[in-house]
Amino acid sequence: MKTLLACVLFLALGGCASSSKEVWVHPERTGANYEQDEAQCNFEIGKLNAQKEIAVEQQTKLFNDCMKSKGWKQEKR
Repeated sequence: MKTLLACVLFLALGGCASSSKEVWVHPERTGANYEQDEAQCNFEIGKLNAQKEIAVEQQTKLFNDCMKSKGWKQEKR
């Protein structure tokens, strides 16, 4: 399960092969808040995945949607 969540995070953040990477930014929240929101989104995805196995691509979409619902957006850096 931890490996699966790490894969989701890796895919959600755009991997490390590209010259510019995407990072999550929020107009009012800090890095510590990111970690909390990230953990909560991964927890929710883990609960869904325990009920019915979800493809990695779908998990990435669910993670992105969850983070966006919390006000985070991805920016290229």
